[in-house]
Amino acid sequence: MNVINVVKDILKLTEEEVKKMNPINIMLVGKTGVGKSTLINHIFRENLAATGIGKPVTKHLEKITKEGVPINLYDTKGLELNPSVQSQVRKEVFDEIRRLNQYGEEKEKIHVVWYCLNAGSSRLESFEEGFIRELSEILPVVVVLTQSLQEDNVNELLDYITTLRLNVKGMVSLIAKPYEISGHHIPSFGLEELVNITFSLLPESAEQAFINAQKVDVMKKAAYARKWAKGFITETFMVGFTPIPFADAPLLASSQIAMIAKITSIFGISVNKGLITSIVSAAAGVTGAVFTGRTLVSNLLKFVPGAGTIVGGIISGSTAALITTALAYSYINVMIKVATYEYQNKQIDNSEVMEMMKKELRRQMDVVKNEKKE
Repeated sequence: MNVINVVKDILKLTEEEVKKMNPINIMLVGKTGVGKSTLINHIFRENLAATGIGKPVTKHLEKITKEGVPINLYDTKGLELNPSVQSQVRKEVFDEIRRLNQYGEEKEKIHVVWYCLNAGSSRLESFEEGFIRELSEILPVVVVLTQSLQEDNVNELLDYITTLRLNVKGMVSLIAKPYEISGHHIPSFGLEELVNITFSLLPESAEQAFINAQKVDVMKKAAYARKWAKGFITETFMVGFTPIPFADAPLLASSQIAMIAKITSIFGISVNKGLITSIVSAAAGVTGAVFTGRTLVSNLLKFVPGAGTIVGGIISGSTAALITTALAYSYINVMIKVATYEYQNKQIDNSEVMEMMKKELRRQMDVVKNEKKE
């Protein structure tokens, strides 16, 4: 098996995994200037509001999408204008929700509404109160208080909204990006809370797309990847402990390639050939271009003496499970670091990634081996 071919397979399968995801669909309602674009760019990867394709759906409704990011955002325009325009915006929103949720395919349905308000306001206009009430009758609504710089104003508005007894699923006050005011640094906050509330409102079919698209909570990506990896390991190797022919048990056989691609798709990083090549080479324990299943397994077994005994050319299912478990958890931990760097606009060298993968793999092999002893 050639490293180049393995890398190509991982890149191809990762792309296919993302394409298979049912997208997360969010309706954003709020006046121009309330900070919806800033919110979008700081919640989701790829700076969607800046680089995504905004396609007019109606006169006052725009759909934001981008290839490779499994999300559709519907953004309202003109809500701050005169009552006649407000009524038109309202009609267009409900018509579009009805069209998608009643007559559209499952992957097109709106999952949640973020109703965005400027926290500097102390009250809701009667129009907005009525809009929220109507929306909450048909969809989960989260009220998002943007630009929450003044705590007193925020608390006053939250208290006021609470007294209205709106049927909303949550209220989140936040600052989407850090501010510098009079020499004081005000960090962003509230984004992770919004991500968690939104995730709790989604159907299972949309969870993976949201995990992929959001960049706020990297550990949520890791938890989802670990959950998926456990199921993969159990189904593939643990049931029956079926012996596997040693010569046919490469670390990066088709099942392990699929596993790496799946984990990569969950993290939603900018995948490149150099990065994946570094990780594959580190996992294989070789730097040459060609290697076999026998070479791969032999190298990994050296990490954990006694992990498995090869008798008559057979490697046990339990040993194969150990190798696959170590590979999965090592790769997830490396992805945590890679994703964190990417979302913070920091650079990480491929050689650093390679060394990180080697260390993680040795550590995880020891962890899994010790757990099996207990």
